[in-house]
Amino acid sequence: MRSAGSRPTPLASATATLERHQGEDRVVTWPRVPVSVAADEAWRRVLGPDGLGREGSVSGLKAGDPYGLTAASGDVFAGRVLVNDPPYEFAGTVEALPTGF
Repeated sequence: MRSAGSRPTPLASATATLERHQGEDRVVTWPRVPVSVAADEAWRRVLGPDGLGREGSVSGLKAGDPYGLTAASGDVFAGRVLVNDPPYEFAGTVEALPTGF
């Protein structure tokens, strides 16, 4: 069951767009991939040390909090949390990508 206080990602995306890119054209995609594991296991794999969370964590963060992750690949992601609803959704801005979300 999802937490009652989380904002849905589409609303957070629209809000971020209005705040950061008002008047600009916008293209949105929502890729979805079926998985054969439970949501908590998928979350652990994506945000764990072999995924996006080699260093850093989003555990306990709320909308508006800063986050920082270093992926297993060495890529660094940092910005502000838009939605953090484990084990279903995480969305945040990406400082290194001015239009990133």
